[in-house]
Amino acid sequence: MTNKRVALIRDGKVFDVIIAGDDYKPSKGVIHVEAETANIGDRHDGRAFIKPAPPEKSQLISAALGLHRTLVDRLQVDFDSEGELLIGILLRRDIRDIELLGKDATIVFGDKPIKLTSAQIRALRELISLKVAALHQALAEAIQAIEDGKITAYEDIKLAPPRRLP
Repeated sequence: MTNKRVALIRDGKVFDVIIAGDDYKPSKGVIHVEAETANIGDRHDGRAFIKPAPPEKSQLISAALGLHRTLVDRLQVDFDSEGELLIGILLRRDIRDIELLGKDATIVFGDKPIKLTSAQIRALRELISLKVAALHQALAEAIQAIEDGKITAYEDIKLAPPRRLP
């Protein structure tokens, strides 16, 4: 029995590349083809493997904007001893409004109620602002890198700022 490099294909697209023996049987709906040069993401037309065309700059910018929107809408911050908190956009607005009251409050993050002093609420709102600004900066840098040709693939788009900010 000899092992060979095999591309697993579903719907005309390589979704995995494995080393398999002659007796390998793929699951239903999967085609397997011996392939020394195939890579995940390649198309298969029944005879040959075709490398996908690289995305256009506009497609990469659109993907960066979508990732940015997701990260801003579901912001994660490390706050004091509470650890990492997930703060959605509506909760961020509530935190801003609560800060304006200048009072202590209990805020529910997910299913976790946390008692905060007015100073902690102000610090949290400032941390959120810094994190959102860092995400905006990361987006601007990613778009510039796309325009300069330094980012040419979707997997190269990285927007996450550091977890902890000074």
